[in-house]
Amino acid sequence: HAVIDAGWHHVAGCYSPEEGPAGGAELWLDGVCVARQVARGPAKAPLGEISVGQLQEGSGRLSGQVGQLRLRSGCMSAARAQMAADNLLDPEAFLQLRMGSSRNVGK
Repeated sequence: HAVIDAGWHHVAGCYSPEEGPAGGAELWLDGVCVARQVARGPAKAPLGEISVGQLQEGSGRLSGQVGQLRLRSGCMSAARAQMAADNLLDPEAFLQLRMGSSRNVGK
């Protein structure tokens, strides 16, 4: 367990049932993989409700807020996880599309 500094963070999790280095559970924090565990078979649908920000029985509550939640099928690549984190942490640094132009212009 680790304490994360104050402020917004991008947290992503992924599970792939494949055997070997491509499979397993991964936890990403601000575009960096901070934990990885070997796969233990295919993912199973939950039998009950899904909790966000706490463990199933209400313990381990998050001290903070969840700004957005997205569920996807499949895992993001390392580059995609980094891009999502960068976009959340510094949206002004990303390219913007000018109205009436088909060219991206960086800030």
